[in-house]
Amino acid sequence: MATLDIYIYSLKREFSKYVIALQNLTKINWATFFTTENLLAIKEKFCTDAHNVFGNVLWNDRFIMMLCLIHVLIIVEIIQDRKSFIKQIFHVILLTILSFSSSFLNMLGANNWTRIAAKNYFDRNGKFMLYFLNIPVLFELILCLLIICCLSLGILSSTKTKDKKSKTTVKKPVKKAMPEPKKPIKDQNTKGNVKPEKKPVKVNRKKFN
Repeated sequence: MATLDIYIYSLKREFSKYVIALQNLTKINWATFFTTENLLAIKEKFCTDAHNVFGNVLWNDRFIMMLCLIHVLIIVEIIQDRKSFIKQIFHVILLTILSFSSSFLNMLGANNWTRIAAKNYFDRNGKFMLYFLNIPVLFELILCLLIICCLSLGILSSTKTKDKKSKTTVKKPVKKAMPEPKKPIKDQNTKGNVKPEKKPVKVNRKKFN
């Protein structure tokens, strides 16, 4: 129960950090933030931190290999479930919870690193978790969101085509075929090209007797 309370507390603290960061976005002077000098300074700091973290990693360590394998399996699972809208939403929820759990996992790894890794990679600032958990999870979330957008566009296009087909397949009123007018039959007694029938000639048999 103590670990569960610590985990919930860490989740609340991470959520509060994100809320404070979002509130501070309005206070940033974006005109000075997007200057070349500021962007180059951020890039240099990111690159130096990444060089220090990756230089301290033993790539043949089982923990590092398992961590990389887990991210590869997550990407394969996301691509495999690319046709399911519900599964993609499920992946987004799980990856978001995993990202919020980075501080708790960092603390847990720092206390138990002798059991899982060859070195203590878990620093107080959480730079190792940033490069090996948060950044890969961010790319996986972007992949999920792209798949969700493609699925939603496909659903919209299919509904539009169904509407068009339903409009075109409306039953038109069938016109009843008019009966052909009967040709008048000419009487035999009337004048015309029709020849009157000949009456049978009676033969007198007494003459022949």
